[in-house]
Amino acid sequence: VSQSRYARVVLEAMSSGLPIVANPVGGVVELVIDGYTGYKTMHNDVKDYVIKLAMLMTDRDLYNELSDNAFNLIKTVYNADNQSNSFKSFLSKYLKKSEESFISDRS
Repeated sequence: VSQSRYARVVLEAMSSGLPIVANPVGGVVELVIDGYTGYKTMHNDVKDYVIKLAMLMTDRDLYNELSDNAFNLIKTVYNADNQSNSFKSFLSKYLKKSEESFISDRS
């Protein structure tokens, strides 16, 4: 799975209210707030995965807290309006730079 698809899967899971347990690679580094929206594991450490999954499976309050936090983070930070505004800002900056470059090339 490519890192961009991996990040999309994490976003989708969090938007469904699932706490995440994952390696700290790609989008996981930014999306998963360790101990708040899920857990980052030590890279490919199966024992670490098992420990963190067991914590979520045996502590319903912890699961619910991380689940709510994951859902609310997506709802408030990664919502469609914020993503759209971010893209518009990027596009505006890119077009401005392209226009400036075009004008300077013609001079």
